[in-house]
Amino acid sequence: MWVERSEQVLCTGEPLFFLRFIVLSFDSCFSGTMTRGDFIERGRGWDVDLEGPPPTPPSPNSPPSDASSRSAEGKAAATLDLDPADYVLLTAARSDQTAKEDGGMGVYSRALVAALTRLPRDVSYRALLHEIAVEVRKAASNQSPELEGDADRVLFGAMPGKKAPSFLTVSRVQGERVELPVGSLHLVTEGSVYSLHRSGMEPPSPATLLAEAEVADVQPTTSWLRLRSAGKKPPEAELAAARVVEKEHVYAGQPLRVLWEEASGKPCAAPALRAVLKGLGEAKLIVPIAQGAAAGTASYDVKIVAKATQIELYRPESGKPFVEISAHVKGDTLTQTLTDRLRAEWRWRRLFALHGQSDFAKVAVRLMPVHAKRSAAGLIQETPTPQLARGVTSLRLRERELYQVEVTNESPGPVYLTLLELGPDGRIGILFPRADRPGDARIAADAKPRLIGLPYVFESEAPLGGWTLKAIATLDPTDFSSLVQDASTLRADELASRGDSLRQRANQHPLGDLLLEALSGGLLRSQVVPVAIGTWSTDTALLDVVAEPAAKPAGKPTPAPATSSK
Repeated sequence: MWVERSEQVLCTGEPLFFLRFIVLSFDSCFSGTMTRGDFIERGRGWDVDLEGPPPTPPSPNSPPSDASSRSAEGKAAATLDLDPADYVLLTAARSDQTAKEDGGMGVYSRALVAALTRLPRDVSYRALLHEIAVEVRKAASNQSPELEGDADRVLFGAMPGKKAPSFLTVSRVQGERVELPVGSLHLVTEGSVYSLHRSGMEPPSPATLLAEAEVADVQPTTSWLRLRSAGKKPPEAELAAARVVEKEHVYAGQPLRVLWEEASGKPCAAPALRAVLKGLGEAKLIVPIAQGAAAGTASYDVKIVAKATQIELYRPESGKPFVEISAHVKGDTLTQTLTDRLRAEWRWRRLFALHGQSDFAKVAVRLMPVHAKRSAAGLIQETPTPQLARGVTSLRLRERELYQVEVTNESPGPVYLTLLELGPDGRIGILFPRADRPGDARIAADAKPRLIGLPYVFESEAPLGGWTLKAIATLDPTDFSSLVQDASTLRADELASRGDSLRQRANQHPLGDLLLEALSGGLLRSQVVPVAIGTWSTDTALLDVVAEPAAKPAGKPTPAPATSSK
């Protein structure tokens, strides 16, 4: 344990006071999720042959004791409760893995010492974990070091560091092939090209480039890339430690259907815009829709309208633009802006239509409105109180109301859960697990509906409209952070309910499901390339955020309606 500028450190098992920042490192079996509560399964269960009878849990009226820190199943209760900005926790393995030894020393400890010896002083803990993981993988393929807390803080530094550009890590190297920990669920497609850069803190650039590789095989959560033959192959050790970023994306034969026109409704004649859209068509991101074929709102995914002062992008389910680009934007800037927004729309629609079922990874998510007292700063000051007996699949809340997520794992074993948030403004976020608490994703198999507890209490927020919460359950831990994207630039008065509008159209139509998928970009489930069955599943919950009711004018109070008794 390392403590930065501590004034008082008490013995193990006692609280820690007056700490500004704390770093903890554990080289022990099942050390992942060490800071978690008893909702998350970790370690092995109580073994009567080894430990004897399990301890009896105390009654509600019993005074606190050492025995109260363990449940009837013998699982340790978490005692560390710090803000993620105040600590970093490095662990040798996940909660379901053992920590290996080599030559009388822990594999993780040896890798940690080696990384600290060779890395410069101003690197981040994220970079440190990457170096440790590469070293550990050389000696133990089934041991995955983890990090919780402030990953971007400078190593042993008092101040938070700058967030480094995101990149992927290499899982394995086999000759001319490289495996990545992302697959079809991350929207990886065959033919896409990735750049491999040498490890270190330098931003990826031509100076750090090791090689380029093309995606040759895609599985749900992994993919294999084949190195492009250009020059001498880098050493395997450098490839294994490489930082990987996507260079070119292939859109898998499912481009966005785009209609573009002038404000008058005539075909677009602006040469600059037509040139940009032609290039996007050649890249297979979009396919142009002829005006005569655009008789209905479901016949296109995005409509681009060129006006004198700006370029506007419309979705078929809304009469207001979701992106506005100034007409002064020209050249490469216009190309990049349109590419970014259309690609974001493509990703949103692909995830909106994502659907999978499996008896081996079967999780149901529901939403629970809750109430809790909050401080003047908005911080929750008590354990939230559920407002319903059970969670619901569709919930309507006003802005700033609170809710939690109820999870039921009906799989035969534990699964790893990620809950994506698809906003009506095009944003894609991760509600669960938090980036600083990746171990929370492991959900025990008890087939009981249980609320995911603190700190996972969420507040409904603008923009108003339909938010789609997409749960993805996998058999192995999977990082979906590569899917995160920012929202589109919305008009201040844009209150159109995207998801709600889609659902209303579907509910009013006898072929609702088919219409819903058609409106989501024509990405019918029958068109999606099939993947291995039984390794993942999805579930969806819907949240509608509505405006606060208008305040009543001050004056004489309205009398309560009369009631009658029978």
